Amino acid sequence: MPKDHPIKVKSKRSDLFSTLERVSSLGSEHVEMKISGKTVHFYAAQDQIGDLQDELTDVTIEGGETEVAFKPQNVLTALKHQKYEQEDIILEIKDGLSPFLITLGDENTQLFSPLRVK
Repeated sequence: MPKDHPIKVKSKRSDLFSTLERVSSLGSEHVEMKISGKTVHFYAAQDQIGDLQDELTDVTIEGGETEVAFKPQNVLTALKHQKYEQEDIILEIKDGLSPFLITLGDENTQLFSPLRVK
């Protein structure tokens, strides 16, 4: 697993799942996530339908701000098809172009690849 992820976001698994599910409901290929201040913003767009935005505010953020785009279905699958005793998750991000980690529970860390979208 890659090391050195200076940005850490702690959230509830159910909050992240429901937010991603809402934003990805347009069928967009990717979701953009922006970590800024004390909030995580999510944005998705579909040319023929429009766009959706949502945010997570019940989070703890350490290490700064960044933006990263990714396929929401990959993260949703990881969050949905696993049963965890602990509800807390931690996202660990280096920057918008490096793979990021999501730690679910104590011992389940998964690696996700970002997308270049701009």
